[in-house]
Amino acid sequence: MFIAGGGWFGALAAENFKQKRDVKALLVDVRRDYPARRHVGLIVTSFDSLDFRRGVNMLVSDAVEVLIELLNRGVVPELVVPAVPGHFAGRVFRNYLKKRLHCSSVETSPRSGLQKTT
Repeated sequence: MFIAGGGWFGALAAENFKQKRDVKALLVDVRRDYPARRHVGLIVTSFDSLDFRRGVNMLVSDAVEVLIELLNRGVVPELVVPAVPGHFAGRVFRNYLKKRLHCSSVETSPRSGLQKTT
């Protein structure tokens, strides 16, 4: 399970997954002092330090970038809880395209679709 954001809704998700020992849950937020902190068993700053034997893990990082990195590594979460402001899936898709197209931004237009810009 992938929880994007450690605020109120992220804390609810982390609390729920904390009670399920057979579930590997990763909560990602850029700040470590959010409400979800009380529901995690381990707080880390790198992938290499994750240890799901300690319950819900919190990775202090950008949730969009972490999800893209997981997908690039072939790790597809069973469930993504988007508990961050804005359209999380849209931000993931935009950043993924920017990396794939090697450009600084991707603009969208309802009439013309996606456009690569530099």
